[in-house]
Amino acid sequence: MIKLLTALVALTVAMPAVAGTAHDFDPSNVSASQTARKGGCYSTEDGDRVCFFLVTNEIYSVGINDLRETDPEVFTVDCHSGEYRGYGPLSKNVTDAYVQGFCNSGRY
Repeated sequence: MIKLLTALVALTVAMPAVAGTAHDFDPSNVSASQTARKGGCYSTEDGDRVCFFLVTNEIYSVGINDLRETDPEVFTVDCHSGEYRGYGPLSKNVTDAYVQGFCNSGRY
C-alpha cells in the first residue's frame, strides 16, 4: 500500500501545471490559418429559426428553434446519406421533415 501511495505522489508531483480557467485563454495564441466554420441562420415560412454549420463534407450540425416548443432541437446530419442523430422535443416525423428540408434547400 505504501508503494502505491508513493508512486501516486511521485506521479502527481511530476505532472506539469495546466491552465485552469477560461480566463487563461490568450487570443494571440490562435493561428491565423484557422478559419471559422461555414454556416448561417435563417427563418422558415412560419417563423421557426434554423442555425447550422458545416462540420465536414456533407455533415452539418443543426439547431432548430421551433416556435411551438420551449426547447431547441439539435442534431448532426449527413446530407449525403440522410442519416441524423440528435436531441430535442420534436417528434421523429417533424425532425425527419426538418432534416429533409434542410438537406434539400436549407444549407445553401
